[in-house]
Amino acid sequence: MRRFQDGHLEGIVDEFTATGTITWTVPVLLFCIAFGKSMDYEVFLLSRIKEEWDRSGDNQLAVARGLERTGAMVTAAAGLIAIVWLGFVLSGISYLIAIGLGLAVAVLMDAPHVTRSRRGKAESVLQLYFVA
Repeated sequence: MRRFQDGHLEGIVDEFTATGTITWTVPVLLFCIAFGKSMDYEVFLLSRIKEEWDRSGDNQLAVARGLERTGAMVTAAAGLIAIVWLGFVLSGISYLIAIGLGLAVAVLMDAPHVTRSRRGKAESVLQLYFVA
């Protein structure tokens, strides 16, 4: 946000006039949409893990296979949606440029996090809720 507020990205993304402020809706929209997309990936991942756990009953195997089956899809989906959001940068409207660039960066930062660091959380959820 600060890059748009102070005009640091003016020459890179497009010509816009830096006013020293941003509208309050930009960070709110960025947070809401990025959080929703992150939860979408999380539910997709956990549903695959749960399906595998129902099939095998083994926590570690279920998490490993769930991550194996969804990791590439989540990463590819993140890349595609980032390209769509980067398309907002071409609009020439500073509001849309800020939203598009912010969402693209957020989704590209979150997708590897979904597939790598949530393994322990998935195993914990299975241990707590699905093991008698």
